[in-house]
Amino acid sequence: MVYRPIRSRWPRNVASRAGRVRYGGCGLGEDITSLLRRHNSYRRSHQGGFAAIAVLGLLTAAALPTMAAAAFPGENGKIAFISDRDDDPDDTDIFVMDADGSDQTNLTNSQIPEKAPAFSADGSKIAFSFGDIFVMDADGSDQTNLTNNADFEHGPTFSPAGSKIAFMRCVGNCLTESNYEIFVMNADGSDQTRLTNNPASDFFPAFSPDGSKIAFQSLRDGNMEVYVMDADGSDQTNLTNNAAHDDLPAFSPDGSRIAFRSTRDGNSEVHVMDADGSDPINLTNDAAADEAPAFSPDGSKIAFSRCVGFCNRDFGGNRPEIFVMDADGSDQTNITNNALADTEPDWGPALQPPNAPPDCSGVSADPSKILPAKRDRFELVSLSGATDPDGDALTFTVDGVTQDEPVTARGDETSPDAMAGTDPSNVRVRSEGNPKRNGRVYRIAYTVSDGNGGTCAGTAGAGGTTTAKVSVPRSKKSAPAVDDGDATSYDSFTGTRL
Repeated sequence: MVYRPIRSRWPRNVASRAGRVRYGGCGLGEDITSLLRRHNSYRRSHQGGFAAIAVLGLLTAAALPTMAAAAFPGENGKIAFISDRDDDPDDTDIFVMDADGSDQTNLTNSQIPEKAPAFSADGSKIAFSFGDIFVMDADGSDQTNLTNNADFEHGPTFSPAGSKIAFMRCVGNCLTESNYEIFVMNADGSDQTRLTNNPASDFFPAFSPDGSKIAFQSLRDGNMEVYVMDADGSDQTNLTNNAAHDDLPAFSPDGSRIAFRSTRDGNSEVHVMDADGSDPINLTNDAAADEAPAFSPDGSKIAFSRCVGFCNRDFGGNRPEIFVMDADGSDQTNITNNALADTEPDWGPALQPPNAPPDCSGVSADPSKILPAKRDRFELVSLSGATDPDGDALTFTVDGVTQDEPVTARGDETSPDAMAGTDPSNVRVRSEGNPKRNGRVYRIAYTVSDGNGGTCAGTAGAGGTTTAKVSVPRSKKSAPAVDDGDATSYDSFTGTRL
């Protein structure tokens, strides 16, 4: 296992280095032959045997660097990262910790080298890779292989809606060639679609927060550059266009900036630029090797990996740590501070409790009583009284109106008795009743939505549950109208008996 210093140039022809290439920048690396052997062993033990997979797509570079994924807007939550602290030094596990470095918890705790953790936009899932692309719940449970094939895949990133995952895959014969391309698939692993198709390798996709763009890095111009493309793979554009090594792009949560790693100042540093590639700024600007930036969900901080001094572990070098700094590069703080290696941070949003639906038990109509008019007239009726345990803003929609006497009858020839209101949350009802009956009761059906998928409703048909009723007494001096129940229920709009 090796921690390599960042190289300013990556060799173009690396096929002859088969079995000796290491994987990881100043972060965690592994002999590819060892990774291949253990990955094949894992696949045989879990799936009944496979031919040796072509892991050597990692050979595109003398050291494939660590990565960072997209940041999605929200409240700051946990930071995921990889570490070798709990297992054999050739294995890495995925950990999470609080934003201040506390409560560091091993989620995977296995004997295989999981890498590249990436939170979903709602913080409920973490995608990661070990040859294939996996996903698990944010607490480490329900680990599922999504790609499950003989190709070597790495670097997953969720779309903002959580419906897609972009990743990189080694295509062709990766034992003799090393060409990575960007793919996208549904979050369940289906519909795997290739987005890039270039003789040079394309690595480490990162969705923009609005899902319209994907940033990635590519060797197609002879050295590593940061590119951006539309989410369907079109309009691929070089953003950095610099003679130095630029890679590991990560969008800010508002989509206006991209953090990335660059050697343009003679050392591996975390930079930030506008989303169109303009105004690049060195944020870390120190003697250490800094890489793998990841914005916090609120955009105020950036997590990154730093290796101070000589970083080749084979010769007693140092290990990387996870640092956090303000988004302007100030207040750089070590939050892992561990004797072994910690790298590849991804900052997830705070996991929100499940949305609770609104409560319709207190819904009522206003006015709840209207007097019969001497002239034909409609009254506007509005609904209110629903509550939401989460404090969400509520929207009312009137779904229908029934009444307990016929819409037309002897002595009552007017129809319809209900009309659309000024907006979907209210309705107009006729201020009349059959003078030969005991008054009219309108029953208003409605749906209340909290805007987050939660609803409650009051129905007005047979066996209706609505609490929104309007009474029209037989006369101004009569007792309140009596609801005759479902046995005499009519649609106020159509006159149909229900």
